[in-house]
Amino acid sequence: MTGRVSGLVTRVQNLAPLAKWTHCMIHRESLASKKMPECLETVLKQAVQIVNFIKACPLNARLFSLLCQKLGAEHEQLLFHTEVHWLSRGRVLHRLYELRSEVKTFLVNVRSDLAWYLDDPLWLAQLSYLVDIFERLNSLNTSMQGRDANILLLSDKVSAFVGKLDLWRDRLINKNVDMFPNFADCVQETGINIFPLINTVAQHVEGLKQQFGRYFTEDFSSFAWVRDPFICPGKDLPVDMAEQLVELKCDTRLLDLYSSSSLPSFWLSVMPEYPQLADAAVKLLLPFASTYLCEAGFSKLTALKTKYRNRLQVEDDLGLALSNIEP
Repeated sequence: MTGRVSGLVTRVQNLAPLAKWTHCMIHRESLASKKMPECLETVLKQAVQIVNFIKACPLNARLFSLLCQKLGAEHEQLLFHTEVHWLSRGRVLHRLYELRSEVKTFLVNVRSDLAWYLDDPLWLAQLSYLVDIFERLNSLNTSMQGRDANILLLSDKVSAFVGKLDLWRDRLINKNVDMFPNFADCVQETGINIFPLINTVAQHVEGLKQQFGRYFTEDFSSFAWVRDPFICPGKDLPVDMAEQLVELKCDTRLLDLYSSSSLPSFWLSVMPEYPQLADAAVKLLLPFASTYLCEAGFSKLTALKTKYRNRLQVEDDLGLALSNIEP
């Protein structure tokens, strides 16, 4: 895609030199969260192995469902782990942790060696931490989705998460784990020695920060005036654009427009009066920060193109499905 000689980006820029490209920020977040200490990665693989043992065999899946019904469990099935579904790991681990007692009972009944993992307090504590951290990562992932997302908004969310990683690391140094509720409860229930675990968790948190720093290298501090042109100064702007920014700040009638409309709509509306300033702002806000809109289109198309439809032309139906206008 990004090859310098024959990649798609190069071919496009040969025809349109001013075209810009960016890596989907949601995909980058998913890539940054993959690397973890070996012991935690082993626990993740073993958890997936337990899920696959039950889910991959229809008989085991039915028997486990009946067991959950008999024991009055909140859920009746585990979830499959799918690598291409970025929220999958968090949901799979959370469901497994919720049904850990039922899973242990089932594995003991079928005499599986996998039941040993659920008897190990250290393994359960590591699993509970993975549940908490992936739940946090999933929350970040879902918060970055949406139709009106722009690169400034998503970069703010990533910066906030990196700031939380610093906060969590400092609290871990002080042996405080209350930011990970499942982990804290599991440690309290099992009564295991928390100090070796805290070192592993702190190592993972620090590694996450380094990975996020590797994948998110952009610095948008010089574009603070785009976020709020009435407060933030444009120190690095050329003199003509800086003068337009001063004029815009003093135009009090635009303050109500800024408060009542979205950021792209505001800059598009002031384009006739402040062309250079608005043009620079729109060029920053225009690129897609993620592939959310494309994925939403695929989802709608999948819902439309069922086996009961033999019509190949779905443009009109798809346009209606993707529209914000209620029919």
